[in-house]
Amino acid sequence: MCEVLMRDVYPRVADDIQCAICSDANVLISGGTTAGRSDLARRIHAGSARASGPLIVVASSLPDAPCPSGATIFVEEITDVSTTWLMNLVEPAPDAADAGSRVRLISGTRHDLFEQVALNRFEPTLFYRLNVIHILV
Repeated sequence: MCEVLMRDVYPRVADDIQCAICSDANVLISGGTTAGRSDLARRIHAGSARASGPLIVVASSLPDAPCPSGATIFVEEITDVSTTWLMNLVEPAPDAADAGSRVRLISGTRHDLFEQVALNRFEPTLFYRLNVIHILV
């Protein structure tokens, strides 16, 4: 799984993508509207150890059902989703003894979240939990 390389598709950020594939950490993908954030999130999921689990895509409406353990959630535009909902995803569950029992979050944004945090428009704690691996496309 970790041997999946994307140098032909995303040559400038191939090492960052490889890091995201080989890790179970949360990923933040920043880039313009047509940057291919959704495609990149799907490729990261497909190459990861969680590939056999579901990839749940959140566009503008939140899923009604609880997210299954071990799922990967891709939020297409992180600034359009409730901060409370996101914090509940990134807060470690007290009974979660292993990483497989929690969800992995891949977030996309067209905004500069560093700037949004500085302007108090985005929650700093949430930003640091989402920005474990940052890929700028």
